[in-house]
Amino acid sequence: MNNAGQQYLNDLDKRLWSAADRLRANVYPGDYMHVVLGLVFLKYVSDAFTERRDEREDAFHDPANDYYLGDESGNVDAEMIEQELEARDYYTEKNVFWVPALARLTTTLRDQFAESARLEAAIRKNLAGLGYEI
Repeated sequence: MNNAGQQYLNDLDKRLWSAADRLRANVYPGDYMHVVLGLVFLKYVSDAFTERRDEREDAFHDPANDYYLGDESGNVDAEMIEQELEARDYYTEKNVFWVPALARLTTTLRDQFAESARLEAAIRKNLAGLGYEI
């Protein structure tokens, strides 16, 4: 492995260790492994699902592929592709967990950030009403 690759892995290791350290401070030690293992599993399942979904989407758009969902003129129905991408069989045939839309890591993170933004806006509004500005 070259120096840049090793440096990247070292930096990643430091960031992961730091994140685990911050999490450990907020979780009872007996429950820590359950939280971390659950997050690691969710990350693994979400990554595998996303990779398979991207493979299927590419196949649906590729006229040379047997799974092509367009017509002879090259028009592709985006709604049909979206429905096909949610078909569980495409994932289970390759031993990939099918993850419901609400349980996907990207959805979970997006919802958390949106909730944080709503809370921040509400706090700022209430504090402004009291004459405080942050």
